[in-house]
Amino acid sequence: MPSAIKLAAHDQSDALVQSLGALADALERKSEAFADILRVGRTCMQAAQPMTGGQAFGGYAAVLRRAKECVELQRRALLTLPLGGTAIGTGLGSAPGYREAVYEELREITGQPVTMSDNVFDGMQNADGFARFSSELRVTGDVLGKIASDLIILSSGPNSGIGEVRLPSVQAGSSIMAGKINPVMPMMILQIAYIVNGNDTATSMAALGGQLEINHFEPVIATRLFESIDLLSKGACLFRERCIEGISLNRQRCYENLRNSAALATIFIPTLGYSTVSQLVKEADQEERPFITLAIDRGLISEDEVELTLRTATAYPFRR
Repeated sequence: MPSAIKLAAHDQSDALVQSLGALADALERKSEAFADILRVGRTCMQAAQPMTGGQAFGGYAAVLRRAKECVELQRRALLTLPLGGTAIGTGLGSAPGYREAVYEELREITGQPVTMSDNVFDGMQNADGFARFSSELRVTGDVLGKIASDLIILSSGPNSGIGEVRLPSVQAGSSIMAGKINPVMPMMILQIAYIVNGNDTATSMAALGGQLEINHFEPVIATRLFESIDLLSKGACLFRERCIEGISLNRQRCYENLRNSAALATIFIPTLGYSTVSQLVKEADQEERPFITLAIDRGLISEDEVELTLRTATAYPFRR
């Protein structure tokens, strides 16, 4: 049973690895498409520093690739099996030569480099391998959920919120609010992340609950792992097809939000001086208008110089 669960989870998660890779590729393409779109980077939900849309989406692509690699690593670990230990690891009840023969046969059938546990008693007693694999599924759900949450925030409004991201419309948003488009695909991903987190907790508790020479709760582990793998695999695929591939940035809104932000103050200190910039920020706040507009009105900088300075500030060596 534990060997069967491991092989089944390994087999089923191949689709997940492929889905994560395809999603990372789609995000990388968006990173390249958005490379010249200036926007404001935010920390603590406040304007922080200028950056590009390409840099933001490049970060999403990078974390998805890392999640994929970590899933692959724990997936390969599932190919170490306790098969041949029979009830508790002694091998009592198996025919002479069974272990050698069965692994050779499994390698032939699966095409995978399956191996026997170094310590078969350990292999029968403990389910930590399942728990580690489950934890990577949870982290993958968290990574997807964080990206989804960002897209919900950045697409908010759109006219009354941030409105920088345009999400594809995949269904009618509301029967009462005409024209409303809800972020249903990112919200789907968040719900999957919640379920996977719950499944990981159940798997962890089941692994902990093993008693003496065998874990009696592997059916719980199996059902939770299989559901998480299935949801993440299909969810990542749908997220790519119905959201990421059709996503766009509102170039004008991105620039306006950046231009009107006090986040510009820091990058103009080298040219205007700290005391001048500090005074302009205070006066702009009192007059309830953007800092940069006040600077332009006073002839301290031109509109063309603003964009040139912004592009210079965002041309970081690790652009994507």
